[in-house]
Amino acid sequence: MAQLGIQQLLQAEEEAKSIVARAREEKTMKLKRARDEAHQEVQEFRARKDQEFQEHLQTHSSSSDSYTATLAQDTESKIAAIQGEAQQKHEKVVEMLLQAVADVYTEVEDLSRI
Repeated sequence: MAQLGIQQLLQAEEEAKSIVARAREEKTMKLKRARDEAHQEVQEFRARKDQEFQEHLQTHSSSSDSYTATLAQDTESKIAAIQGEAQQKHEKVVEMLLQAVADVYTEVEDLSRI
């Protein structure tokens, strides 16, 4: 009788081990499947966003080119205006520099008070 009870316990333990092993295998398979599905979703999302970005670049690159041309033209006109103003004030600036260099302060201060 005792032998029969022990035998049943051993069988139950083996069954439990096999059930746990199957559960672990199923869990591993589910995790692998979930990881594969997530990887696939990420790839699809990346491809979709890349496509949207490329479309955005195509639609906005032409406006970017015209903006660049406008900006270059505006910059050139501002440079020309600055150069013109420098030419106009050139003589006055040279005169001021020569005057500052030529006017030498020749008085000696009384330093005995210090």
